[in-house]
Amino acid sequence: MDDSNKGEKKNLQIGMTIESISDFNLKQSNFKASISLLMVVEKSGRPPGSVIVKYDQYLYPFSDLQFTGNKVQPKDAYRLIISASDGTASTRSNYELEIHCPFNLKHYPFDSHYCPIDIYAGKHPSRQLSLSWYYSDGARLNASIGPVSMHTSLVSSESCNFEGLYAVTELNTASARFSCLRVRLHFHRPFHASFFRYFLPTIILVALTWIIFYIERQRLQSRITILAFSSLLTFFCAMLWNNEVPSTAYLTAADVWVFLCNTFILLSLLEVIAVHILMKMSHKQLLLANKNESVRAESRYRREKQAVKRGRSISPRPPIANGRIFEMKHLDQDLLGSTSTSNYDTLINDYFHRWSDYYSVTAARVDLSARIILPLAYGIVVSLYFSFYLFL
Repeated sequence: MDDSNKGEKKNLQIGMTIESISDFNLKQSNFKASISLLMVVEKSGRPPGSVIVKYDQYLYPFSDLQFTGNKVQPKDAYRLIISASDGTASTRSNYELEIHCPFNLKHYPFDSHYCPIDIYAGKHPSRQLSLSWYYSDGARLNASIGPVSMHTSLVSSESCNFEGLYAVTELNTASARFSCLRVRLHFHRPFHASFFRYFLPTIILVALTWIIFYIERQRLQSRITILAFSSLLTFFCAMLWNNEVPSTAYLTAADVWVFLCNTFILLSLLEVIAVHILMKMSHKQLLLANKNESVRAESRYRREKQAVKRGRSISPRPPIANGRIFEMKHLDQDLLGSTSTSNYDTLINDYFHRWSDYYSVTAARVDLSARIILPLAYGIVVSLYFSFYLFL
């Protein structure tokens, strides 16, 4: 095409078909798009017929198209130029684009992204070369565009203009308006893909920790093992999620979810510790009732030490058994007024047995309460979480 034709204003019509989207990379904030362009220009000045030329051979205005992207790679080494008898010339080219898109990851993995693909004529102002859509509906999407993890839709096909430098000299610069076309794509992660890949594994791991409430309270090692197993797998899942996204200065929805799961695992751990302490105290009271000398000596030494520090005698808090308070003054009166050794031993035995039963029953009640409260609370928190990120 002759350079003399450059003086006339040309309108280059673009028919874009987005064939596929691949390598959707959240960490590098880019994706790859394979597109097919049909370029049509009227009054080309070329004789009717067809000709095949190398892609790198300059042909106005087909060679003047530019893309906003990190990389632009033509797939074809040659162009087929077809010229009609009315002077209309057309060609079709295929490109592989790497498009940068500033992804918003606050709602990841419920993320939704709007990304533009721009085509512009940066070498010729709009008064010389303008761009327009060939198809009435603008750009088109292939039915199986992909990627699998993201649902892709076409939001709009727009015609646009922008200001840019046209000429630069030693004394001044000149700017001009340039023509461009913009395609806006919407990427949305389907909920079922996010649920089965990200949420379901951690929900199962948290529910696994509730098994400990049905294990015998004396089997501390088994309870701790299950908690450690769930905690490590939850941490592993979080590492896999974070490996897909870059480090951010804000909390993502995935970070909040992992925090909630770890919180309920921690609550289960605190419940295990509380039950273990109660069972240990129950066992100690049982040893005191059975006249274990070492335990009694340890208890006596501790109480005497406390009495010395406070400067007065300290009496143990009266236990509550069967709804009645067993006061120490009654025990003292019975012990002083009793002349029978068997009565004294019986009172001491009953006293420590009541404490042992009290701690044991309390531990059982804590376990029974945890079976109901923790799953119910977790269900409420999960419902609020999904409601917030899906509907608000």
